[in-house]
Amino acid sequence: MNAKLSLVLVALLVMNAGLVAAERLKKEFIVGPTPELIVDVDAGKVTVERGDAGKITVYIELGNRDRYRLSSEQDGDEVRIELEHKGLLGWFFFPFDVISGDEPWVRVEVPSRCDLDLVIDAGRIEIRGGVEGTIRALTSAGSIRMNDVGGDIRARAAGGSVHIDEAKGKVDAETSTGEVIIRDSDGEFYLETSAGNIEIDRTSGRFRVRSTVGSIDFDGTITEGEDNLLETSVGSIKARLSGLSDIEIDAETEVGSVSIFPDIEPVDEGEHHLRVRIGDGTKRLRLRSETGSIRIQKGTEPERIEVEKEGAKPEESEDAPPGEPIE
Repeated sequence: MNAKLSLVLVALLVMNAGLVAAERLKKEFIVGPTPELIVDVDAGKVTVERGDAGKITVYIELGNRDRYRLSSEQDGDEVRIELEHKGLLGWFFFPFDVISGDEPWVRVEVPSRCDLDLVIDAGRIEIRGGVEGTIRALTSAGSIRMNDVGGDIRARAAGGSVHIDEAKGKVDAETSTGEVIIRDSDGEFYLETSAGNIEIDRTSGRFRVRSTVGSIDFDGTITEGEDNLLETSVGSIKARLSGLSDIEIDAETEVGSVSIFPDIEPVDEGEHHLRVRIGDGTKRLRLRSETGSIRIQKGTEPERIEVEKEGAKPEESEDAPPGEPIE
């Protein structure tokens, strides 16, 4: 009987939670030429996109405001937003909010030049629309996605993926269990995952790429540096190299084969290693795999490498209409 009563009470609480209308809050902050946005959310989703110059506009959607602690403050050009659940009851309703689409959502419009420091314990972070600055995004359980960003970019996802398109500058991205994808970008790249694949597509620059357990697919151009590296402990490497000139390629695997297309006269060659030089070799690329094959393609070939993604559908943009002021 007690068990049945408990189930009834839980059902009534869930029904009551669903009857509370979502609250939409809005607040504007006037900022100068060097603004910084700091967002700290315990669970939900955070979206940052380019808005008007000279101001930061914050929109927040909450399923039930009584279950959250929300604060906002400004110190000069620095704007800080903090949002967290109140106690165990607030966390109890969070899974139901996610299912119903009422999870907390912080959406911020910033000037095109703005430093970002975004932290979320559980949820996803998205930055889009042409934002440049020092960008830091961190999630403990969730994904990070950026599109059309520039500057000094750092992304950390402990339990999720990092996907960055159209980046310009320095990109430092790392996941513990999740894939890293970089596309249509130009700059300096430091990419690492403990368990996941790394894909680099239509990207040029300097690269240091490591995966402990996972494959690496590279399609791009090495533009500088003697320390470019593609390395995996368990997994294969496929590298399609465009715009090759004055580069030395050094590939080695402990268990697996090494091949290059089209054939180039090697400087050094063995069962599990290959070294070739094009031009004077001023740039250098090392490829290393302990357990897996290495396949190198110079320029184009009739069949393009394609990497299948399960459930890879682009997220639709969402717009939060203006609402009540944030207190």
